Amino acid sequence: MKFFKITTFVVAILLLCVAAWFFSANSNNTTKSTLLIQAISDSQSLNTIKDTVTSSINNIIKEELGLDKNYDFEFFIPKQLNRLTLYYVQDIMKKGEEDLFSALTFLNTSEAPDAAVITADARLFGEQQDELVIIIADPVKELAGLNTEIKTAVHQVQQQYKRQHNLDLYNRTKSEQFPYLPHIGLGRVRLSSIQEHIKDAAQVDEIVNRIRERIIKLTQEVIVKTITDENNRLDFNKVSILNLQKKDYVKEYKFKS
Repeated sequence: MKFFKITTFVVAILLLCVAAWFFSANSNNTTKSTLLIQAISDSQSLNTIKDTVTSSINNIIKEELGLDKNYDFEFFIPKQLNRLTLYYVQDIMKKGEEDLFSALTFLNTSEAPDAAVITADARLFGEQQDELVIIIADPVKELAGLNTEIKTAVHQVQQQYKRQHNLDLYNRTKSEQFPYLPHIGLGRVRLSSIQEHIKDAAQVDEIVNRIRERIIKLTQEVIVKTITDENNRLDFNKVSILNLQKKDYVKEYKFKS
């Protein structure tokens, strides 16, 4: 009887291990992520603009909320890197990520774009209009060309994956829902935190809209004061792939030097 109990216990443990392994393997095959294929720039001009607007934007927001300038909270968070997204890959199957990475190895032999120009066109992007960006001019269509090359490569991987698995590798419709417009993010406005600091709910929209207008005006003024014909061009040294869920870069390609 004792041997039977031990045997039953061992079998139960083995079955649980097999079930856990199966669940893990199946989960890895169906897990989806959003990847951003981004060109990275070390532009000192962009860094100067970010440094200048960050404190001023926080002061604007605190003023509009009736807070002291020394109030210990940052309502605007600057981006650490100057990242220009070349293509969005929405809802990609984890199982097919390596196929995508392989298809993009041509970037290692691609010429780095060197004609892109910083403009004074500042906007707020995103569903909540909380991402402060600068529009980047693409006079000789280098960035548009890279976007097309990457798009073509990803489409081919999509077709191969679908033939093999009878499933889409990623959500192409969602990935290409907006026309390609080169831009670089300066930082994020913590909109929900702003709203939480407004006591009168009836004034939320009015105050938030006023803050947005002042942020755009300030940013455009800073760009005009900072950018000249000598420092308005952007240099890109590599392309990195950002996993939005992990908030980390998972692959990198260096442009041909």
